[in-house]
Amino acid sequence: MTHLALVIILGKSAETLARVINKFRPEMICYLMYDEGLPIMHELLCLIAERPAIDRKVVVTDYQDLLACYEAAERCLEATRKEGFGLKNTVVDLSGGVVPSMIAGMVAAGAPWGYRFHVLKDPSKWGSGPYPLYRREEDAYLHQKYNRQIFFAELKLAALLFNRAQFTGARLLLEDLFPRVEAPEQFFVKALAAIARGYEAWDFFAYARAREEMAKGVAALDWYHAIQPERWQPGEGEEATTVLTVFARGVKENIKFLSTLTTEGQSEDRSFRLRVIDLLAHAEHRLAVGAYADALTRLYRATGLVIRQGRSKEPPAGSEEDRG
Repeated sequence: MTHLALVIILGKSAETLARVINKFRPEMICYLMYDEGLPIMHELLCLIAERPAIDRKVVVTDYQDLLACYEAAERCLEATRKEGFGLKNTVVDLSGGVVPSMIAGMVAAGAPWGYRFHVLKDPSKWGSGPYPLYRREEDAYLHQKYNRQIFFAELKLAALLFNRAQFTGARLLLEDLFPRVEAPEQFFVKALAAIARGYEAWDFFAYARAREEMAKGVAALDWYHAIQPERWQPGEGEEATTVLTVFARGVKENIKFLSTLTTEGQSEDRSFRLRVIDLLAHAEHRLAVGAYADALTRLYRATGLVIRQGRSKEPPAGSEEDRG
């Protein structure tokens, strides 16, 4: 038994998963599973050469729900950290993944932290499966080109992170996805990554850099629109505008606001009001998504701006206005 934690998606044949466990002989296993995986669990325990000292299970109630899978995967990784296993002592195995949302959720939860991923496939079934694989020293690793289902699942997760104001996570996920897709989707992912990078800069109050990155991203998005117009057209019975159209319009409005915010030569009072409005709007959005610590940070910063502005308006001590 080695000092190693193994995180496993329980969903495929017990024989494949037993090979993974017997190969690593981990001290701890954390299973990401759903209710239908319970029969596989009983079969798996009979095939394991040596049971781990620590055993944890995280059950996904709705394995088709990407957010539920992502949050459950985070709980798996947190369980390994609580037991004292760091990045170097943890392996995330995807061999049992048969549901795209579970694979995408696990990748999204582990990739930003730098976790090691592993996939083992039965040689007799080589060339089949939901994603292409290749052999290397008895192991099978994920090919650069993901299955389209996983591609769209990861895009949905990036959108989820973006909408929850987790711009760094969305950017990292999109940048990781970029080399694994082909044109024209590459241009689309690159555009979204630039926009996420811009919002991330805005989050750190780097207004000029945020405006530049968002402008690059939305220009690339417009170019993608020109070469893939069908992706922007609503289907039968859908609203007149698509999600992409509304998204691009919103980004352009924010670029206009940032341009106003960073315009040189405007009055000090106007610049002050715009920055306070920006901070309060960001705080309100953070409260809406439950990011209370982030909301408080922006409220404190807005309060600090108001206090400094008030002090700058006070007459200097000892002046006639002060004495009067």
